[in-house]
Amino acid sequence: TEKGHCNVPHRHTEQGRALGNWVATQRIEKRRGTLEQSRAGRLEQADFQWKASQWDAMFALLLQFKTEKGHCDVRRNHTEQGRAL
Repeated sequence: TEKGHCNVPHRHTEQGRALGNWVATQRIEKRRGTLEQSRAGRLEQADFQWKASQWDAMFALLLQFKTEKGHCDVRRNHTEQGRAL
């Protein structure tokens, strides 16, 4: 409840644990049909988002980059607003 949502970035850690990786694994297992129904239900009760909405956020950052730089040739280590683009 600290952030108010369950949309965790893939590389996010919480108390030294790879929470973002765990969240991604839950989505993969759900998509493959290997996630236990009881676990899926518990995640849904927490308003878990099965489809990550980060694509739109990253696309917006890419458009911002293009507006500022005039191109979409983003270097591998470039960040926008603290996020790897």
